[in-house]
Amino acid sequence: MKKFTQKILLFTLASTVFLTSCGDDEDPVVEVPSITVTAAVNEAAIVSGAEVEVGSTITFTVGITAPGGVNTLWIGNDAVSRTVLGVDAGATTASYSFTSDVTQEGVLSLEVYAVDDADQSSATTTFTVTGVVTSPDAKVLTAIMLAAPDAEGTLTAFYSVGDETLYSHNDVIGTAEAVSQNIDFGYYYGANDEASLVSPSEYPASVFDISAWTTRNETVMVYASNYYTTEDYMGLQTVADVTAWLDNLDANAVEDDIALGFSGLSAGDLIAFETAGEIAGIIRVTQISGTFNAGDFIELEFILAEAADEAM
Repeated sequence: MKKFTQKILLFTLASTVFLTSCGDDEDPVVEVPSITVTAAVNEAAIVSGAEVEVGSTITFTVGITAPGGVNTLWIGNDAVSRTVLGVDAGATTASYSFTSDVTQEGVLSLEVYAVDDADQSSATTTFTVTGVVTSPDAKVLTAIMLAAPDAEGTLTAFYSVGDETLYSHNDVIGTAEAVSQNIDFGYYYGANDEASLVSPSEYPASVFDISAWTTRNETVMVYASNYYTTEDYMGLQTVADVTAWLDNLDANAVEDDIALGFSGLSAGDLIAFETAGEIAGIIRVTQISGTFNAGDFIELEFILAEAADEAM
């Protein structure tokens, strides 16, 4: 089986040799060989220059016409003999199929030519494809609503991106399971801070004391509204989109932008984040309802640098 390489293959190719009369002017001139090359992926025909998903297998079929007798097919620098081609000496036509795996991104190239019994070569056919990786749709979590905490610890003021679950303080301390290690965000509405989304490590004891938790994670955040608009955010669709967005933010954000939480949030704000569990993405604040009374909440939308169909 042939495997493509990333760089265009370089071969020392036999020059086209034309049979000429060396003595008897009546010696016949034999036509040089010619070839045709077709290719398909999953039985669907492709042409040279096509984009092919990395991991695909291409089936090539080479047709040979050689009035001087089929001798050898060259695929790159590998020779395919007449025996392997399955034809007898003197045969003037042959067909040969082989497969090649697309293992890398970028331009990949293959060169093919045929030689006849008179040592004449066909023109070289070069078949190229571009290996590509199609990014999957990014995972979107919508209508995440964190309630303002209550004195009894019963309202769901905390959220785990990995679990996609809202938790109350009592949910954390009321079980033997290690719930706290999964929680990435806490919400509160302070008299001065107003609507605030913070890492558990930064949750203010003056609002609600979670010091009894076994783990209080640090989720790193950047206020992305300084760099991107809502229209930019709405244009994100694939994992590659989100990753590029975050990489660009990381390259441009100053150190002072990095925090473990933000206060004074408003609807439309954008926050980039990475959790202690290395889940990265962007939050858009879609709604803030009320202040710090029972029933008040913040509604968030998350788009993650994770595939939509990938289990977290």
